Amino acid sequence: MWGTYFLLSLWCKLKRIFIMAYKTTISPKVNAAGKSELLVRYDISRDNRPRFKTGIFVTPSIFIDGYIYTDDNALKGEALKADRDFKAFIARVSNIVHVTTEAKAKGRFDGILDKNWIERVLRLKGVDLSEASFNEIQDAISDEEKAKRRAEEAERMEAERKAEEESRRNRKTLFDYIFEYCESEGISEHRTRMYAVMARTLVRYDLYRQLVLRDGFALDYDTLTNADIDDFKHFLLHEADIKAGRERVFEKIETIAAERVPVLRRNYVLQTTNRGTNYFVDMVKKLKAVFRWLRTKGITTNDPFSGVPKGHWGREIYGVPFFLTREERDAVAAYDLSEKPSLAVQRDIAVFQCLCGARYGDLSRFTPSNIVDGVLEYIPSKTRHEADQVQPRVPLNAMALDIVKRYEGVDKQGRLLPFISEQKFNDSLKQILRMVGINRVVVIRDSVTGDEKRVPISDVFSSHACRRTFIATLYAKTKDVEIISTMSGHSPGSRSFSRYRAISDNDRKELIELL
Repeated sequence: MWGTYFLLSLWCKLKRIFIMAYKTTISPKVNAAGKSELLVRYDISRDNRPRFKTGIFVTPSIFIDGYIYTDDNALKGEALKADRDFKAFIARVSNIVHVTTEAKAKGRFDGILDKNWIERVLRLKGVDLSEASFNEIQDAISDEEKAKRRAEEAERMEAERKAEEESRRNRKTLFDYIFEYCESEGISEHRTRMYAVMARTLVRYDLYRQLVLRDGFALDYDTLTNADIDDFKHFLLHEADIKAGRERVFEKIETIAAERVPVLRRNYVLQTTNRGTNYFVDMVKKLKAVFRWLRTKGITTNDPFSGVPKGHWGREIYGVPFFLTREERDAVAAYDLSEKPSLAVQRDIAVFQCLCGARYGDLSRFTPSNIVDGVLEYIPSKTRHEADQVQPRVPLNAMALDIVKRYEGVDKQGRLLPFISEQKFNDSLKQILRMVGINRVVVIRDSVTGDEKRVPISDVFSSHACRRTFIATLYAKTKDVEIISTMSGHSPGSRSFSRYRAISDNDRKELIELL
């Protein structure tokens, strides 16, 4: 019985192979190896006679009258192999045609039995197409399509990942926008350098989180939170302590930060120290300004400062401002510096600043055109974009006008006076005060601890103390802050004047102590 079944099955296969007519030809094209491909035209029906490329290449001399000639001793091995491969190909095609025809007759295949379908099935992997049932073919096609979809999905996700990565590389960072903000808002060069210090500090913090904490943080203007700023405050106030024991990684952090944010003064050397609350609060003000601008420009909707109570990150606390008395100022102006002409120039600039009160960033940009009929006029860079900005008008007295006349046409850049960098100017001021002998002790607040310190005024004097000298001298004559602000450039209602009110109390205390 089993023998009969086997013979019947074999007969059906042979019938499919040989009764279904096909015609074999060889391509006229010869490849580099001197071989041509066998082609088969398969007769499925009278009107359905597709031709297939078999993928079998033979030497043309062994293909005679539509058959592979296997008796050629010289090419017998090649011929036998080609013959086996060809018969296997025919067996696959025949089985595909047979099982598909049966499935179509039973309503299980609603497609078209044509060249496209057969070639589609022939491309299947992992299934014996000479024996496979229609269900096995369908399952193999389904598995292949699933695998293809998975591969396409993986490819799509990889493409999206690369695109996102490329976008991140090309996307402007918060550090880029800090400088764009400065340029867009016309921030002065001096204040831009202060923003650059903030940017570089933020880069160090970002790298500290990535290289030391390794907590997956990345500083991004779209995702920065209140908690991140809390953590940034801790980093800023304790950076020197955090760096201790991690000098090697911080050397790398500082190198990268310097490369990313190069816009600082020449010969800048980072002094890693712990900092005080005033320093951080001032930095938060700048960062807030940048984020307001980012939201105004539609670059982000994120506001990491939203919902934070006023004073959450501390308040700026200053001691009583120190300055030169009118007598000290005049002593500096009269001191003979003929043997040190470069210091004499900086002394004259300092005296002029004491007489006009401009911030050094504004002062160093003045040209003769800023003086009209003996009155100095300018727009302070610090408040130039505020709605209630003040345009100072400062009548210059004889001493100030004499300094202007003395340096007329001296500066090669056409500025009012031959200015140098603010840092060098500050160093010169300290040296001048020591030479004049102005070394009285003043009380300052330690910028880190907040404790009071008593130091010689010559150790801490700076260009901003010249500005304070101007304001304090005026305040001693009149307590009308509205008049003073029209010359100092303070915004109306500025809290800065509350510090100058404390001067009077301080002076009174010193007088009482003399009793």
